[in-house]
Amino acid sequence: MGTFRTLAILATGAALGGTALLAYRISQETGKPLQEALYDVPTEARKLFSDVPTEARKVFSEVPTEARKVFSDVPTEARKVFSDVPGEAQRVFEDVKNRAAEAIERGREMYVEKQQEIEDRLKGDASV
Repeated sequence: MGTFRTLAILATGAALGGTALLAYRISQETGKPLQEALYDVPTEARKLFSDVPTEARKVFSEVPTEARKVFSDVPTEARKVFSDVPGEAQRVFEDVKNRAAEAIERGREMYVEKQQEIEDRLKGDASV
């Protein structure tokens, strides 16, 4: 209920503000007092908003043409961007594979070293 009330107050304020603005403009243009200019507000509002549907049609009739212009290059650009993906993926996979092979080799070397240490320790303990 609070949201509806807030929106109603906001809409009323906007309408009153628009009315006051139009009355002020009419008053400035015609030299009439503000109270007399209030009587001319509906006529002025009709004049002001009579062109809105025509202008809106003009603007929105151009949207499909502009959209085609903007989005016509998307497939070409996408091909350019994604043409490098297989090569890059292959390179990354090879890099991962090489690093894994290096890690396995270091693990084997460490295993052999530890085995040697264990054997040396066992021989030392057996001779005591």
